[in-house]
Amino acid sequence: MSTDQTAPPAPTGGRASSRVRTKVVRLAETTAPTPIKVEWTPTPGKGTAIKDMEHCFKYVNKMTRSDPNLQTLHKIFYGKRGLKATIKPHTADFSGLVYTEERTREHVLQDLYKWQIPQLKHVMDQLGVGRSSKDGKVDKEGLCARFCTCLEAPVHDSNSTANKAKTKKSEKKVSKKFKNAMKLDKNAPKKGGSAYIFFGKAQRATIVAANPEAINTEIMGLVGAAWSKLTDEEKVPYQKQADEDKIRYENEMKTYVPASPPVKKAKKKAKKKASSSSSSSSSSSSTSRKSKTKSKSKSKFKMVTEVHTRKPPPLFPHSRYMLTKNAPKPVKKKRKAKSTKSKRAKKKAKHASSEEEESSEEESEASEEEESEEEEEEEEVALPVPRGELKKAIAALLVGADLNTLSVKAIRKQLATQFKVDLQPVKQEMKAMIMAAVNAA
Repeated sequence: MSTDQTAPPAPTGGRASSRVRTKVVRLAETTAPTPIKVEWTPTPGKGTAIKDMEHCFKYVNKMTRSDPNLQTLHKIFYGKRGLKATIKPHTADFSGLVYTEERTREHVLQDLYKWQIPQLKHVMDQLGVGRSSKDGKVDKEGLCARFCTCLEAPVHDSNSTANKAKTKKSEKKVSKKFKNAMKLDKNAPKKGGSAYIFFGKAQRATIVAANPEAINTEIMGLVGAAWSKLTDEEKVPYQKQADEDKIRYENEMKTYVPASPPVKKAKKKAKKKASSSSSSSSSSSSTSRKSKTKSKSKSKFKMVTEVHTRKPPPLFPHSRYMLTKNAPKPVKKKRKAKSTKSKRAKKKAKHASSEEEESSEEESEASEEEESEEEEEEEEVALPVPRGELKKAIAALLVGADLNTLSVKAIRKQLATQFKVDLQPVKQEMKAMIMAAVNAA
């Protein structure tokens, strides 16, 4: 349809129209052309790609597409987040940082500095970047700078920590198999002996001849003592023998192939045969067992039926007469007569009983004290001088005496000279008598 149509002529005999017809705009004219989407592809760097380095590719390949560590790596490599569909292949295709005006080395260092140190060390180890203190600084800034320089042109490093660990594991696996095969092989080459072993072989006969009654352990001790007495010059010939033996062992190991270990599959077959024979015998015995178990189960079933045929006990007293007219009459329990005593009377009685208990306790304490005093009087030590005379003498000595300078020992000595008696054995009793006289005065 054309868009430049004019208004049709007015019909004859009618009123002419004053409205002007507008142009019709079609949809094809307004729609803009659809833009063609161009897929983003990473620009290659100067180094080797991660997919060409085995240890790096394994680390990247283990991570899932939604792993945040993979997303952070992609952002460090290319400066932007990756799509789930292409994030893994793009990280595997990374072969070095490509700097532009918008993204320089400083921007990469800033992004790396946002990482935590454990995360940074882990990624460096997995990608084979060395972080030894011999190569540079070990702080966060130094590690970031070292990682950035390695990412500019990544190279497969055989001396990295990741490669060394993997080679050690492979060597260990091979060596374990090899050693196990050598243990089973009787014709395997023997290891080279040390200088001490060659010295012992040469001097053992002379030491045994000199000490015929010595035990094997004593002979070994004598050999060790003789070896320790040798000088460095005297040990040289034995050391040469040890070096030659070591070379011999290395040459033999180059061409040595261990014999195949003995096969242990015959035992399994024998076990299978034994199990088949035992199963046939067990099947015959199982039939007899089943018959026995059936008879036992029947007897058990009978016992159970006997138990269930018994009447259950009543739920509560007289429950069996609930629907009958001959139920027994309920027995009324007699209530105890309440005491007519008031609360005040009860309190007074309690108070009186407590006072009686207290008075009885005081009397018992007084009687115990009297008994203890009587026992003490009975246990009084026999003195060489009557007590009355001693008390009079002590009172006479205290009259007009200065108590600050006078001591118990001095009074006891004066009493001993006065009565011509030794009062040392009864000094405790004398001390008590003197202190009593001092308190009374």
